[in-house]
Amino acid sequence: MAMLGYRLERGRLVVVPEEAEVVKAIFADYLSGMGITALAKKYREAAGITCTGIRGLLCNEKVAGDMLLQKSFVSDHLSKKKIVNTGQLPQYLVRDSHEAIIDRATFEAVQAEIARRRAIHQPNPQPPKTYPLTGLVKCGMCGAGYRRKHAAARTKYEKIVWICDTFNELGKDACNNRQIPETILLSKTEEAGGFEGLRQITAVGPGVLSFLYKGKEDRTVELTWQNPSRRESWTPEMREAARQKSLQQHVYLLN
Repeated sequence: MAMLGYRLERGRLVVVPEEAEVVKAIFADYLSGMGITALAKKYREAAGITCTGIRGLLCNEKVAGDMLLQKSFVSDHLSKKKIVNTGQLPQYLVRDSHEAIIDRATFEAVQAEIARRRAIHQPNPQPPKTYPLTGLVKCGMCGAGYRRKHAAARTKYEKIVWICDTFNELGKDACNNRQIPETILLSKTEEAGGFEGLRQITAVGPGVLSFLYKGKEDRTVELTWQNPSRRESWTPEMREAARQKSLQQHVYLLN
């Protein structure tokens, strides 16, 4: 698949000069001390790249002219879902498979800097958690992925949502697509046809989801959804707490 700095021609990666200059600038800025979010903000308009894209670019061996084969694999022929290869299958590194944008010394210096920063901020990293929807949901407005998040954490309104990476990291000025409650996303997935053969869910825009299924006959299902009001989403315990608070305020006013 083509990436920033390259285009795919007849199965080979070919350098796109103007994009390659952006890639070189990103690597130089990272080594000068800039963080991922700052880089995404600086290059979002020029390259349409997000924090996730910056992270992926900085550790992608392709920019150094190499190609790591079998980074992912298809779990089974029925679901055709791609799974990240974390050791289940062997991987093969092909050196100098195409023209490099970043020289090997600079690329290795960036890998060392990534490791240094990670050791400071994540001394005991935990393996990433995966969920049935992981890797399936994409933003139709900016092209970024959706991630799972606890909204309003540690409050009575806490709930699990899926949110656009761009919106989550750079704010609504970068992308104003809506976050989707996980309960709604799962119920709409079942309504569309379940997980079998499901290849991608696209949050087309506010309140619209498109489900792509692959099989003997590819099909697309488009569904709308509406976020329930906060009052409709209250639990009985939350309603009782609100009632008690209202009574206390009423007694205070009477006194």
